[in-house]
Amino acid sequence: MKKAILIALLLLISNNLFAAEKTFVIEGNIANIPDSTVIRLYDSDGFGDIELDIDTIISGKFRLEAKSDTIPKKYTLSMYILEDERVATLIWAYNNTTKITGNSKYADTWIKESDLKEQKDENIFINISKEDRKNLQMCLFQEQQIFGTYLQAMEDDDTNAMDVTAKQFKVARNKSDSLRKTLDLNHLKVLQNTKDISVVWLNYFSSVAYLVKDNPEYRDTILQLYNKLNEEQKKKQIYVTKILFPSDEVVDSENEENIKIGDTMIDATLDCIDGKKYTLSDIKGKYILLDFWSYGCGPCILANSELKEIVEKYGNTLQVVGINLDRESSWKKFYKPDEITWLNLRTDGTSTYSSGISKKYRLNGIPRYFLISPDHKIIDMQEGYAKGIITELLEKNGIKN
Repeated sequence: MKKAILIALLLLISNNLFAAEKTFVIEGNIANIPDSTVIRLYDSDGFGDIELDIDTIISGKFRLEAKSDTIPKKYTLSMYILEDERVATLIWAYNNTTKITGNSKYADTWIKESDLKEQKDENIFINISKEDRKNLQMCLFQEQQIFGTYLQAMEDDDTNAMDVTAKQFKVARNKSDSLRKTLDLNHLKVLQNTKDISVVWLNYFSSVAYLVKDNPEYRDTILQLYNKLNEEQKKKQIYVTKILFPSDEVVDSENEENIKIGDTMIDATLDCIDGKKYTLSDIKGKYILLDFWSYGCGPCILANSELKEIVEKYGNTLQVVGINLDRESSWKKFYKPDEITWLNLRTDGTSTYSSGISKKYRLNGIPRYFLISPDHKIIDMQEGYAKGIITELLEKNGIKN
């Protein structure tokens, strides 16, 4: 009798566990995609390269399936039409089936039919700007091609070709930045006309709020939206708060340290590409240039030729320290000793910006540079890259070779 009861209990537990496992399915039918194109489903966890499923597109059709998370969340669909032409789009999923249709490779214009509220909310933002999204993806394809040409020129040590492609990349990036601004303004209209402050609304608000950095005329409009948030929502919009109120002392509830000029450098012990561990504070008697970067960041790679020149010119007084934000496998796979001639460390975090040293240095974009004095004080900071900008950072702070 006891044996029978035990078996029954085990069966009940097994059935409950099986029933509790939820999955989601994505079914696609996209015209004008070459047969045998491989499409992948990734978990967008910050690094964006945890592969969950893979399928080969035949006659425009594909099917992907994966285990659901505990709540609805965003995932990434990605494929390469050509070797240097990556297509990607985001999709919300949780214990549901999403049907995707489209007639081109421009994935951000695909129609995503879903009964999930988050995807329905997302579709409102997508539908208002499909043509602009298509134009942006076309521009990004061009950036990818130029970037591929630049990497080849770097491999060939062809400085003239590197200069030409760097200028071409800058033109393409200016165009894509203009398109992003147009998208932001379209999204701003949706935010203003939507009463429900959902997780999707908050995601778009966080993005659109950055308009204020280069376009202060939008501050009052963004501030009106910000004032709709409750106190808990405002606490989570730490970077938006800093943009709107730059003179205020804004403290992240999960990280009370604020990064500002004059602060002591935040220390860390990190893995190096040579297999050793290095502690930042062990670098003594030199200025330190921290460079937060990734292989997937075009401007980060463009900066490498200037960093090589800086290492040669300022090596006696300055230590360049690259802190890579990729997964360990990618960090090691793409490393070439002749291209990175400075200390090549890797983040101790589990996601790009929200943990480890990245979070401590309050990153919200890369490349990001921190200039540190020999007594380990932060003396300057710089986000983004344009040719000559790092050298200018050093010169204005009196760094000599």
